[in-house]
Amino acid sequence: VIYITVANEDDAYMIFETLNARGKNLSSVDLVKNELFKQLRTTHPDDTAKRNWKKIQENLSNRNEKINIETFFRHYWLSKYNFVTESKIYKNFKIASNKADFQPINFLTDLKSESETYNKIANPLDSDWPSQDDKYILSSLKALSLFNISQIRTFLLALILKRKERKVKHADFSEFLEKMEKFHFQYTAICSLKMNIFEGKYSKTARDLRKVSNSNEAKNVLDQLSAFYQAKQPDESLFKESFKKLKFSRRFNKDKKLIQYIFKKIENYLRPTDEIITG
Repeated sequence: VIYITVANEDDAYMIFETLNARGKNLSSVDLVKNELFKQLRTTHPDDTAKRNWKKIQENLSNRNEKINIETFFRHYWLSKYNFVTESKIYKNFKIASNKADFQPINFLTDLKSESETYNKIANPLDSDWPSQDDKYILSSLKALSLFNISQIRTFLLALILKRKERKVKHADFSEFLEKMEKFHFQYTAICSLKMNIFEGKYSKTARDLRKVSNSNEAKNVLDQLSAFYQAKQPDESLFKESFKKLKFSRRFNKDKKLIQYIFKKIENYLRPTDEIITG
């Protein structure tokens, strides 16, 4: 630990960004935070920026599964700005922040709002979707979380935002969420096929969806993604062979929750009540 005295706060921000060059690299989020605080120091009190940043951290850590802030920020960036690797995010942010229309306080406020939505996607709770009409959202988000898919969060951030803005109709929203759950049940949960092709696709589709101005444009974006699902649908023989490999015993419980999910789906299909609730 070293102690450095500087003449002003601008020098402190500069040192923070450059001093660690010979040690462990600062994360992209550390650098973004530093740049935001530096820009906001002259127009907003430091405590305003710090309070917003603290709220972002709280939003990502107030549930059982704490969310890595670097993961959230990258998914947010991919969802709203462009598709880049982790190592290039800060460079892209610097380019965006140097534009005349960039407002750091608006960026920070938006980041805070989307961190709350992100937590509801990654760690869905009954209280997030209290309306009876929204129970299907909770069910699908829990299923997608069970399938252990993080790449979809990039797109879900945009989808839920446009639903709030009423640019996506309720019927289109529910229909697509069901398609997403069914597709990833087959493709990811059962067949365990590679997800790397979806990261760029979900990023591009999320950015397209954020640009729509009405429900018809939104439906076109969702239809295009549905067509992509159709093209990537696993072969039926592969699905059947993979499905047969599911098992559960006292010694082998890796598939337990997935098998419970399947039984619950069968139960709901045959008798759509809550008579049987799996643990």
